[in-house]
This record gives sequence, structure tokens and C-alpha cells, in this order.
Amino acid sequence: MTLLLLGSCTKKEAPSAPTNLTAVLMNNDCIHLSWKKVPHADYYRITVGFQIRDNLNQLLSETREVILGEVSSTEYDDCFPFEGTNYYKIEAVNEYGSSSYSEVSCYYPVNETVFMYPNPSLGNVVVETDNITRIIVSNLNGETLADLEMSSDICMLSFDQFGSGIYFIHIYSDLGETVKRVVIV
Repeated sequence: MTLLLLGSCTKKEAPSAPTNLTAVLMNNDCIHLSWKKVPHADYYRITVGFQIRDNLNQLLSETREVILGEVSSTEYDDCFPFEGTNYYKIEAVNEYGSSSYSEVSCYYPVNETVFMYPNPSLGNVVVETDNITRIIVSNLNGETLADLEMSSDICMLSFDQFGSGIYFIHIYSDLGETVKRVVIV
């Protein structure tokens, strides 16, 4: 019996984990992430973890994670980071699977003039600041879900009609516009 070898055999496998991760807070309030290209990776999945606050705006030790998205490049800008330390996990993905996570963190200063809690929330979120004039709620696609005119220092938002997910709260007040990201579980 003769065995004919037509080509070399290579084992198909998931890519290795990304390396050389950096996370830098930029002047535009975005956290810029970058990493070294992984051979045989089709794209990268980015997750952020953050500590949550209770109804009294006190930091809890529990950490939550949400998937921010997937990119084919080796850079990502998180332009709406959570206040406090953001813990980023990046994994390389191809048709054979995904790598283990590589992690990096970056601190985003707490805005002492605009409070939003709890985050994440089961459905109701409190926004507090001086003289709120307008609040716009949008989803990840940028679609406006609610546009509220008001004159108050405190506002309770209900997300019951929108369901779980990640939303952006655009808060207009005497301080200008502030955008915060909220997770509804």
C-alpha cells in the first residue's frame, strides 16, 4: 500500500490572545485602546467591566461586564466610559474559535456635578444635577427613544418600555451637555 501525501497538514485552531494592550484617557474624554495584531484573527471582541453604584450613589464591590462590540482593527475608542475604573477585555476571534482574554484598565474621573444611579439598573435610573433642562435617551444605534424637556435638579427615568440593554443618557443642564452610558439588566 502506498500513501500519497498531497500537501502539508496544519491543525486549525483559535488565535492567540492579543498582546501589548494599552488604554489611555484622551483629551476628548474617550479612552483609546490599542493592541498588537494577532495572526489569523478575523476580528476582536471588546468587553468592559465596571463597578456598580447603589441607590444612594455608593460604589459597590460587585463588577458587571458588557460587550462593547467587535472590530477588525487593532484600535478602539470608548467615547462614553463609565465613571471610575474601566476594565477592558479583548479577545481575538476566527472561524475556529476565540482566544483567551487579555486585560487592561483605565480610570475615568468621576463627574462630581452630574450623578446617575444605579448603574446597572433593573429599570429605573435617577439623574441629579443643577437645573436639568432636557434629557435625551438613545440606544446604541443612535436612535432617540425619549426626549424630555424639564426644569428640575432630579429626574427618575424608567426603562421598562425599552427592555434590557445599553443606553446613552444625554443630560442638558446649566453645565452644558453630559453624556452617560447606562446598562439596564
